[in-house]
Amino acid sequence: MKREESNYKTSLAISDCIIFFGWVAVIAGIGMTFWILRSIGPNAPTIANFMVIMPGITTVISGLLSVLGGQITKAIIDTADNTRAIVDMMIYKEE
Repeated sequence: MKREESNYKTSLAISDCIIFFGWVAVIAGIGMTFWILRSIGPNAPTIANFMVIMPGITTVISGLLSVLGGQITKAIIDTADNTRAIVDMMIYKEE
Protein backbone atom coordinates (compact mmCIF):
# COMPACT_ATOMS: atom_id res chain seq x y z
CA MET A 1 0.00 0.00 0.00
CA LYS A 2 1.37 3.39 -1.01
CA ARG A 3 1.80 5.87 1.82
CA GLU A 4 0.49 9.34 1.09
CA GLU A 5 2.48 12.41 2.06
CA SER A 6 2.68 12.74 5.82
CA ASN A 7 3.10 15.85 7.93
CA TYR A 8 5.03 13.78 10.45
CA LYS A 9 8.12 12.68 8.50
CA THR A 10 10.49 13.27 11.41
CA SER A 11 8.37 11.21 13.77
CA LEU A 12 8.18 8.40 11.23
CA ALA A 13 11.98 8.44 10.79
CA ILE A 14 12.55 8.39 14.56
CA SER A 15 10.05 5.53 14.91
CA ASP A 16 11.88 3.56 12.23
CA CYS A 17 15.18 4.08 14.11
CA ILE A 18 13.60 2.97 17.39
CA ILE A 19 12.20 -0.14 15.71
CA PHE A 20 15.55 -0.95 14.10
CA PHE A 21 17.52 -0.61 17.33
CA GLY A 22 14.82 -2.54 19.16
CA TRP A 23 15.33 -5.51 16.83
CA VAL A 24 19.10 -5.15 17.25
CA ALA A 25 18.60 -5.37 21.03
CA VAL A 26 16.40 -8.46 20.65
CA ILE A 27 19.00 -10.22 18.52
CA ALA A 28 21.83 -9.16 20.85
CA GLY A 29 19.89 -10.36 23.89
CA ILE A 30 19.22 -13.75 22.35
CA GLY A 31 22.87 -14.05 21.34
CA MET A 32 24.02 -12.98 24.80
CA THR A 33 21.74 -15.53 26.46
CA PHE A 34 22.99 -18.41 24.33
CA TRP A 35 26.62 -17.32 24.72
CA ILE A 36 26.28 -17.19 28.52
CA LEU A 37 24.56 -20.57 28.65
CA ARG A 38 27.28 -22.10 26.50
CA SER A 39 30.06 -20.60 28.59
CA ILE A 40 28.75 -21.77 31.97
CA GLY A 41 28.23 -25.34 30.78
CA PRO A 42 25.65 -27.94 31.71
CA ASN A 43 26.97 -28.65 35.24
CA ALA A 44 25.88 -25.34 36.81
CA PRO A 45 22.84 -25.33 39.12
CA THR A 46 19.50 -24.35 37.60
CA ILE A 47 18.96 -21.27 39.78
CA ALA A 48 22.44 -20.02 38.91
CA ASN A 49 21.66 -20.45 35.19
CA PHE A 50 18.53 -18.38 35.58
CA MET A 51 20.33 -15.60 37.44
CA VAL A 52 23.17 -15.50 34.94
CA ILE A 53 20.94 -15.25 31.85
CA MET A 54 18.74 -12.47 33.30
CA PRO A 55 20.68 -9.69 31.50
CA GLY A 56 20.05 -11.41 28.17
CA ILE A 57 16.37 -11.90 28.92
CA THR A 58 15.90 -8.29 30.02
CA THR A 59 17.68 -7.09 26.88
CA VAL A 60 15.26 -9.13 24.74
CA ILE A 61 12.25 -7.76 26.63
CA SER A 62 13.55 -4.18 26.39
CA GLY A 63 14.10 -4.57 22.67
CA LEU A 64 10.59 -5.93 22.15
CA LEU A 65 9.12 -3.04 24.13
CA SER A 66 11.07 -0.60 21.95
CA VAL A 67 9.69 -2.25 18.82
CA LEU A 68 6.20 -2.09 20.33
CA GLY A 69 6.56 1.62 21.10
CA GLY A 70 7.81 2.41 17.60
CA GLN A 71 4.98 0.46 15.98
CA ILE A 72 2.37 2.18 18.17
CA THR A 73 3.81 5.58 17.26
CA LYS A 74 3.61 4.74 13.55
CA ALA A 75 0.00 3.55 13.98
CA ILE A 76 -0.95 6.82 15.69
CA ILE A 77 0.69 8.82 12.89
CA ASP A 78 -1.19 6.74 10.28
CA THR A 79 -4.43 7.46 12.13
CA ALA A 80 -3.70 11.20 12.13
CA ASP A 81 -2.87 11.16 8.42
CA ASN A 82 -6.01 9.17 7.57
CA THR A 83 -8.18 11.48 9.69
CA ARG A 84 -6.76 14.47 7.83
CA ALA A 85 -7.52 12.77 4.50
CA ILE A 86 -11.10 12.03 5.58
CA VAL A 87 -11.64 15.64 6.68
CA ASP A 88 -10.23 16.86 3.35
CA MET A 89 -12.64 14.57 1.47
CA MET A 90 -15.57 15.80 3.54
CA ILE A 91 -14.66 19.46 2.91
CA TYR A 92 -14.23 18.78 -0.81
CA LYS A 93 -17.60 16.99 -0.97
CA GLU A 94 -19.43 19.93 0.68
CA GLU A 95 -18.11 22.38 -1.89
